Amino acid sequence: MEKILDRYVAKDLIPSNFQLISVNWSDSVIDVLKLLKSKNILSAPVRSVNDPQTHIGFIDMLDLVSFIVFMTDMKGFARHYDSVLKEQKVDWYTYLSKNLNILAEVCISEVIGASERNQWNPVSQDEPLTKVVETISDIIAFLSWMTSDMS
Repeated sequence: MEKILDRYVAKDLIPSNFQLISVNWSDSVIDVLKLLKSKNILSAPVRSVNDPQTHIGFIDMLDLVSFIVFMTDMKGFARHYDSVLKEQKVDWYTYLSKNLNILAEVCISEVIGASERNQWNPVSQDEPLTKVVETISDIIAFLSWMTSDMS
């Protein structure tokens, strides 16, 4: 199996029409949330300020939610949120964007890794697939083995 994987490199797995969606180090939390929502994705690599071609980290929804939870008093916030939403008939995204100015003021660079579980493990497009599989196996914390009928 290893010899078969050595014949291919990481870029062989990337579809020809693939478009990488990434965010800038200095983008605000609210801008990143909007981008992820508009593209219907849960995560994105973060580009360097000095070199936009270099990715220096990774942001995902769990980091963003962890940051929001950290920045708010959840008990009081939840009670207030429920009553405001029922009164104003607005959604969670609209409420946060209007009432938590912090989301527009904080750069995504301050939020990377907020969940404390997001491992950034970049792999070169020219790495052999054996190296890619090795890297992935080092970071996966949980696998659920299934039978062929998924039971």
